[in-house]
Amino acid sequence: MTLLLLDANGLLHRAYHSAPEQFRSDGLPTNAIGKFLDLVWWVLGQVAKPQMVTHAAAVFDARGDNWRHQILPSYKSKRKHEPAIPPQLR
Repeated sequence: MTLLLLDANGLLHRAYHSAPEQFRSDGLPTNAIGKFLDLVWWVLGQVAKPQMVTHAAAVFDARGDNWRHQILPSYKSKRKHEPAIPPQLR
């Protein structure tokens, strides 16, 4: 058995910034989640298949501070949070 862990937060932010804005008919943005799923599918086909991966999991960061904030209180302090991403994950 081989497990592939995906940094879902990293892939989601990469997807959001690389895809043009797209919206559902009700105005909900869909570019981040759509491109995220494209990236996951690509990783599973290009990385997982040749390595004979049998299981995969996409892992998101928990809300709030983590151990990195204890080491460096200014961790991510200058990062701009995109308000269009959270509604796409609900």
